[in-house]
Amino acid sequence: LALNTALSTYETRLHGTENARQAKAFFKVVRIGPIRKPYRLAMVFGTGLPGLFLAVANLHRVHSIAPLLLVAAGLVAIVGLFLYESVYIRAGQLAPLS
Repeated sequence: LALNTALSTYETRLHGTENARQAKAFFKVVRIGPIRKPYRLAMVFGTGLPGLFLAVANLHRVHSIAPLLLVAAGLVAIVGLFLYESVYIRAGQLAPLS
């Protein structure tokens, strides 16, 4: 999760070319169907919720549902990764090439 967060944050930083700068600007405004802010949602689902589920699964009071929380963390992380990659590809396609 930490590596995914670091890479996602790095990819939204400044890059050397004009096309990369324009694509970076589209990260936060691109829409996917009815989802208005998929980048923010991807960061929540990709890193925030799985981290929370993992932290709660490590508590001794919830040891009976810990496997369920680990499965939920994995599924939510996959959904977040799908949203992030969709935004990443869409933002790169929105920048004009000429």
